[in-house]
Order: sequence, then C-alpha cells, then structure tokens
Amino acid sequence: MSEPDPMHLRRVKVARQVNGLLNHFVGVFDAKASAFLAGNVAAGSFLLRSLPEPLWARVLFFVALGAYAASVLMAGATIFPRLPKTGDSVLFWGDIAANGSVKTYADRFDAVLDAGHLDDQYLAQNYLTARLINRKNRCLRACIILFFIALFSSFPVFLAASK
Repeated sequence: MSEPDPMHLRRVKVARQVNGLLNHFVGVFDAKASAFLAGNVAAGSFLLRSLPEPLWARVLFFVALGAYAASVLMAGATIFPRLPKTGDSVLFWGDIAANGSVKTYADRFDAVLDAGHLDDQYLAQNYLTARLINRKNRCLRACIILFFIALFSSFPVFLAASK
C-alpha cells in the first residue's frame, strides 16, 4: 500500500468538511419540515373542528382543509427524499450496505483511497447532497406557504363556527 499524496488528502479533508456542512443542512430542513408537519395537524385539528353554517365559511373551511393537507404532503416530501445509490460509492450508506461483507467494503475503500479517488467520491456525494437540499428547499417553501394559507383561512372559519 503506497502513501497517499498529501494534496489529495487535503482535498479529501476539505470535501469531507463540505459534506458535513451539507448534511447539517439536510438535518435542518428535516427538522423544520417535521415542525410544520406537527403544526399542520395541530392547527387543522384545533381550528377546523366543525363545519360552520355560512356558505363563505364553508368555502374557507374546505380551502383551509385542502391547504393543510397539501402542506402535510409537502412536509413529507421534504423529509423523505434521500440520496440515490450511485452503485460504486464508498461513502454513501446505501452503496456501503450493498457490499457482501466488511472485508469487501474495506477492500473497495482501500482501492479508491490508493487510486487517489476518495476526493472524487466526496465531491460526487457533495453534488448529490446539494441537489437533495435544493429539492428539500423547494418542498419546504411550498409547505410553509400552504401552511400560512391554511392558517389564515382557518381563523375566520374558527370564529364563524364558534358563534
């Protein structure tokens, strides 16, 4: 086994740091989506307890109900997207788990490291994670917008049903 090039190891270290930062953002998006998921269920359950009598309030009731449901779906879409298997990564958990044994994985990892391609694997991982974050960001924004549409539609319904 030859000694890895110091510049290669430096590049690996920086790519790994970027990967850690990107994974932090994934966690933040998932946590926010989870909070909005719970908020949708709580607000919808509280504010839409009964169907009000006036027609305008019934229309708003169904608008709010639909917006809460759509927001829940977007929160779920934020939480559930994951990185795809590339098939040859020594970094992605799905590809690692596909190895037949620890020895097989260790041999593949050493081969990638010895060939000086670990940085390329991190860069590919970072690219895929950044695309995932971009998708999570779009879904979370839609979730938030739908939540506020539902919330603002729910208040008049709640007041009309409380009379």
